[in-house]
Amino acid sequence: MRYIGILKYEDFKRVYVVGTVIKIIDKGKYIDVIVNNGIENFTIRIFENELFNFPSLEEGQSILVLGKVKEFRGKKYIHPDFLVVIEPEVEILLKIPIIKKYLSRGIKIETREKREEDKTVEKRKVVDIRKAVLEILEREDRGEGVDINVLYEKIDANPEEIERVVEELKLYGFIYEPQPGKLKILK
Repeated sequence: MRYIGILKYEDFKRVYVVGTVIKIIDKGKYIDVIVNNGIENFTIRIFENELFNFPSLEEGQSILVLGKVKEFRGKKYIHPDFLVVIEPEVEILLKIPIIKKYLSRGIKIETREKREEDKTVEKRKVVDIRKAVLEILEREDRGEGVDINVLYEKIDANPEEIERVVEELKLYGFIYEPQPGKLKILK
């Protein structure tokens, strides 16, 4: 069984997902629950005759799902064997291994003094970009999300820094990507 995070779920047959419910779509014979794990969205499909096996869900709840990857008409989804609502704090704890892996990319080893100095400057810069991203998303979203290019246009920072902050905000569940290139604040 594999944790779905940076890895694509198309590569696995059984998975576990920890994330936030962002949308519930009733299709009659089944319900699609769209879950964001901070990096990408996944569809959890619960069939009508199985609804009594799982807790009722609401948008914004944190959940843990164990299930099988299935496909219908070219679209992949996860059919849950186990689904439970968890506290947001537990969600963060369960994501720690993947967060460590994500954050460990590209770290350079430097002297302690240089690191401390760079951290102070970097923290200030990241906090400013993070604040700008959230303010722009709040102000510009008309319901469909905000195109990521708007952030590049309105924030005075290089695109790589903006992208890094956007990925961090997605990872921690502050924002999500309802469709490619569009960003929304998770409320």
